[in-house]
Amino acid sequence: MPPITNLYVAYILHGENDRYGYFASLFFAIGLVAVFDLFPRLLRNGLFVLWLAASVFFAYKMTERWQAAARITAGLLSDFRWQDASEVYVLASPDNYQGIPIFKDFSRENLAIKHALKYLADKPAKGSFYQVAQFNLTTSEDSFTTRRDDATGHFHLQFKQWGNWWWRYGMGLGDYQNEQYRFRTDGNGCRVEMKQWPPKEGRVFILAQGNRWEEL
Repeated sequence: MPPITNLYVAYILHGENDRYGYFASLFFAIGLVAVFDLFPRLLRNGLFVLWLAASVFFAYKMTERWQAAARITAGLLSDFRWQDASEVYVLASPDNYQGIPIFKDFSRENLAIKHALKYLADKPAKGSFYQVAQFNLTTSEDSFTTRRDDATGHFHLQFKQWGNWWWRYGMGLGDYQNEQYRFRTDGNGCRVEMKQWPPKEGRVFILAQGNRWEEL
């Protein structure tokens, strides 16, 4: 940990926590070497070995997280099968896995998944995309219980586990609405209320369950 840093500290966002520490860590390492040099040679060498072991261990753990995020991304892109739909409402999609970006989207134009399908999976989607809400994955198996109310056009999603929260445009998400729907947080989940119901032909509603999509 660098002595002076502007890290945003959250236990389950390891990837985002480390990105501001690189430059400060250079000076921290120089200072640590200077401190080690004050000790006798045998103790100094032992401290360097411990430091190297810790660096290798944590680098390995971070690499595992990146690999897990890549598997989730690849699974979701491979499982996507609605390229010909006129409108795709993505009720819930992963923003990140423990801070490692998956479909994080700063564009404010619902482009992350659509561009990933086109450029990473060679599955260009023809219709409009609406990324209603995103969430952070704490494990690769994080999922929802779901319910669709055909009478009202309301979708009810509840996380099966704790530790997730809602995101949009790379930030935390609260209640909001637009011309198509209303999004409401609801306990350990949310409620999405469609304003135009019943849906038009060719409109689909999906959400991510682990590394697969579920259609509601």
